[in-house]
Amino acid sequence: MRNSLPSCRWLAASTPYSYAILGEIVAWMIGWDLILEYGLVTSAVSVGWSGYFPIMLSGFGLHLPVALSAAPGADSRCDPPCSTCRPS
Repeated sequence: MRNSLPSCRWLAASTPYSYAILGEIVAWMIGWDLILEYGLVTSAVSVGWSGYFPIMLSGFGLHLPVALSAAPGADSRCDPPCSTCRPS
């Protein structure tokens, strides 16, 4: 028994599928939702990698300074966003 739907390979992605089935506005919203989701996932992956990267470098005998490997303001005397300096 053959499938009654035509073979449309371009409908495999979510944005063209929603454009064909639900319309342009829904496809536009889904497209921007995917862009925002990819941005969030990229930031989460980069946080994970930033924890492993100094450990990997230390395995090769290379050590990053704390100013490059710590979070902003974590181990410094000045906190630029607050523009206050802590005593040493």
